[in-house]
Order: sequence, then C-alpha cells, then structure tokens
Amino acid sequence: MKVNRFNTDNDSRHDRLVKILTDAKEAGVNILDAFADAEEESRKEGLKSQGLRLSRVQKPELTHLLGLRPTKEGYLLHPHGCDHPSLWVDENNVPQVFVFQPYQLSYEEIAKNVELCESHGLEMNISATNSWHCAGKTLLVEITKKGANINEK
Repeated sequence: MKVNRFNTDNDSRHDRLVKILTDAKEAGVNILDAFADAEEESRKEGLKSQGLRLSRVQKPELTHLLGLRPTKEGYLLHPHGCDHPSLWVDENNVPQVFVFQPYQLSYEEIAKNVELCESHGLEMNISATNSWHCAGKTLLVEITKKGANINEK
C-alpha cells in the first residue's frame, strides 16, 4: 500500500474510498457535489456545538449582529462578496455570528470587509475548510463582534 501526503497513517479505508471516488468520477458523478452533500450537516455542527442555532431571520444582515433594525429599502450593512448568508443566535436568540459562504473573494472584497469590520467593531474569520454550503467549493466567512470569542465556547 502506497503512503501519500493525504494518507500518512496508511489507512486502507482511504485507498478504498479513493478507488470508489475515482470510479464514480469516471462514470460522470460530480464527486465534489457528493462530498458537499455528505459534509453539510456535520460542518454545521461546528457552530451548533458552541450553543448556537440558525436564526429564522428571512434576510440576514450585519445589522442584526449589531442590534440594529434593517430598513425596508435594503441592506444597511452587507459584506462585500456576500453569498449564502446566515445568522447564528445563542439560546436567548441574540445574534452571535453572521456567516456567508462565497465561492471566491477578491483582494478588494476582503479589504473592504476589513474596513467594514473595523468601522463597526467586528471581526472576520475566513476558512477554506469549514464551509457547509457546497463544501469544497466555498469559503466560510464568519463575522462576530470584536472579542466575542465564539470559537472558544
């Protein structure tokens, strides 16, 4: 059995899965979409394990995180490059994390989001490994109030 950089413990299940995925890909199955389906719920557990749940808000905005009311005219505060947004609240229904999951973010969008966060006392964390919307194709961007330490709960 060949050891490679993704199978350093020489697990035979890894090799079997690679074979299954290779066969599926050759048969025309979109294995990235299958991976996304398999990972979606377990990746949401990261926030759920911190005592958070998905808000029922129809159109999540940063205004919710800041305790402001959105206007009917549109978004008061929406991050640049925002796609697939969600708002995560604690047990008291208080917004704790604004999440969006874009397929890409440009340098300019990241820079503008840094400015947006700085001007409103927010922090932004970007992960390439934790997104659940189309996992493997999207980024997970979490925006919290500065000092919230959501990931330490």
